[in-house]
Amino acid sequence: MEANVTCQSCRQPLQLDPSLLGIQQSQYMLISSSLPNPPPPSPLSRLDRITQLHAPSSSKQAYLAVTSSPSPSSSRPSPHKPSRLTPADSFVLLPPSANLPSSSSSSTTPTTPSFASSSTANTPTNKEEKPTKQTLITSLLELVSSRTDTDHPLCSECARLLQEVLKERLEDVKRERDGYIAFERKFKGAENGGRKGEEEVEGLRRRVEELKQTHLSSLSSLLTSESNLSTLQTQLSSLETQSSDLASQELLFLTQHNTLARKHDEVLGLKNSERTQYALELRELERLEGVNVWSEVFCIGVSSSSAAGGGGRMGNIGGLRLGKGGGRGGVGGMVDWPEINAAWGLTIFCLQSIARRVEFTFETYRLVPLGSFSRIEDVDGKNSYELHGSSDLVSRFLQNRRFETAMVAFLECLRQLVEFARQEELAKGTAAGNKFAASLGKYRITKDKIGEPNREVSIKVGYAPSSALSSSSSSSSSSTGEEGWTRACRYMLQTLHLLVEWSSRREKERVGGGK
Repeated sequence: MEANVTCQSCRQPLQLDPSLLGIQQSQYMLISSSLPNPPPPSPLSRLDRITQLHAPSSSKQAYLAVTSSPSPSSSRPSPHKPSRLTPADSFVLLPPSANLPSSSSSSTTPTTPSFASSSTANTPTNKEEKPTKQTLITSLLELVSSRTDTDHPLCSECARLLQEVLKERLEDVKRERDGYIAFERKFKGAENGGRKGEEEVEGLRRRVEELKQTHLSSLSSLLTSESNLSTLQTQLSSLETQSSDLASQELLFLTQHNTLARKHDEVLGLKNSERTQYALELRELERLEGVNVWSEVFCIGVSSSSAAGGGGRMGNIGGLRLGKGGGRGGVGGMVDWPEINAAWGLTIFCLQSIARRVEFTFETYRLVPLGSFSRIEDVDGKNSYELHGSSDLVSRFLQNRRFETAMVAFLECLRQLVEFARQEELAKGTAAGNKFAASLGKYRITKDKIGEPNREVSIKVGYAPSSALSSSSSSSSSSTGEEGWTRACRYMLQTLHLLVEWSSRREKERVGGGK
């Protein structure tokens, strides 16, 4: 029958191991004989043992007063451990044969272990009957509990905790044992070292004398060293002061050096920037010096246009055509009057600008550039001639003669400026000047005609008013007059282009000579 037991630490029900449930009487005797015997009782009383302790008397008296007075908590049994006497006070050593439990006690023994006095539990009965397994288990648990400081049985968890506590105690005991062994060895070594002979004592005395002499010598050296140390400390203090001054000067120097280095870098960067900017400006200046501003502003050229009888060339200035394209019904290369008037305005402005640039004054006329409504006046201001035309038939009847007079006056001003330029180039006496003077005289101007010698064309031919009901012969002559006028305008613009180049060369030579 399985015993119903509980853990004596946590009071939880336990299930005994099968090896314990099947215990035999021989096993019980083997286990009981292997358990350690309890320590023998001390012959001294408790008071004598306390008196022999090396402790203050006040502590001993306080301990005796506490232990002698009954404590209510000591009379109350612990909830985790049943109240019983200590093994030293209640254990009676019996022979192995007397420790065997009798079978008669099984009827009076409870199912849980009864932790009563071992003398009562192990008392043999009168009848030598074979004990039951339950009696063996109960007796074994009581015997183990009486031989140790812990009540049994225990559960696995409580047994593990008990094992850890016992391990810690074992380690403490080992350390204490090692300390005792080391102290014993040291004590034995000191005891053996004190037994020296007389010769060794004399040697030690001589050694002491030598050490005294060495001490005096070392003391003298120490005094000298202290004196030197005082001198060195004074010198060290002076050097530290100098070092502090030098550090301050070095910091000031580094600050000034950094400031100057930063300024130097700024100036160097500014210098490089200015040098780069100068190189860019110089390159731009060279490019601009190579550009003829007058040729760019007054861009004079020749473009193709449809004229009567086939293709022809027409002069233009600033993209404005100056001439009349022929063709049937005014289609093909016909140039409108607003474009012609704008071209004449830019032409008269170009001629006046060249004259002002070279400081030349016309003798008979004064140019008045007013865009598409420019005019030419006499020097005395009595007469004014409009240098613009109109597609209106009535206006052409009224302004035709004045327009032609203005064109002839413009050719006269152009001739005067060409002669002035040729005289200056010939006065240089250089081959280049003579060549340029010859190019200026390529187209001869005589009153209203301009062109190569013996091939002059009139600038006013072809602009007589014609009726809308004119015959085919008159239309043919009108077309021929427009073509001649277009050629005259082209020759005039080419001559004006040469004057633009001449004024630019003249200005460049004057600037170069002034340098």
